[in-house]
Amino acid sequence: MSPTTGTREHTWTRTTRCGAHCARRSRTWPAKRPQRPTSTAAEPRCSPSGYRGLARAFTKLAAGHEGSLEQRVARAMNTYAEYVGGTGRDVTRLMGAIPGSVAKEGAEGVYAVALPDGSAVALKIADGSTRALSVAMIAALRRLGVTTDADDVLTELATTPVLGHGKPVGAIRAAQILLE
Repeated sequence: MSPTTGTREHTWTRTTRCGAHCARRSRTWPAKRPQRPTSTAAEPRCSPSGYRGLARAFTKLAAGHEGSLEQRVARAMNTYAEYVGGTGRDVTRLMGAIPGSVAKEGAEGVYAVALPDGSAVALKIADGSTRALSVAMIAALRRLGVTTDADDVLTELATTPVLGHGKPVGAIRAAQILLE
């Protein structure tokens, strides 16, 4: 019995050979390895520094020097936005509405946008849902100084309708504190 856990410990042995003339070595481990702590829904799964790195990468693309590979990629992404996100997708419409921008949606509610002036936003919706993704991104772009009221596409992306039996019953909008 183990004095710390009060359970019986079984062991297993693995024998390995290091090289041609090396002696065999054995090592014994407990049958059950200690469990790592699991994250709860309230804990972030990715560190914010990962999103800072994503925003920096997008900034290098959007604000690349004339003739650089980064600038060529950014121009291609903005010119052929339907190949980046798909026809009719929010990210495609966003890149069409903001000239020179680079944007990409990712899995599990990740979204990154960079502007030609070097500013960038990378965000993640905590539950991984995409319903609030464009609403949150438009609010973040407003905080960066992008005027979204003058463009119909950006104004439309600022709210997402909530449907009940195919009819609008509400809308997802950014909280007022995000818009100040």
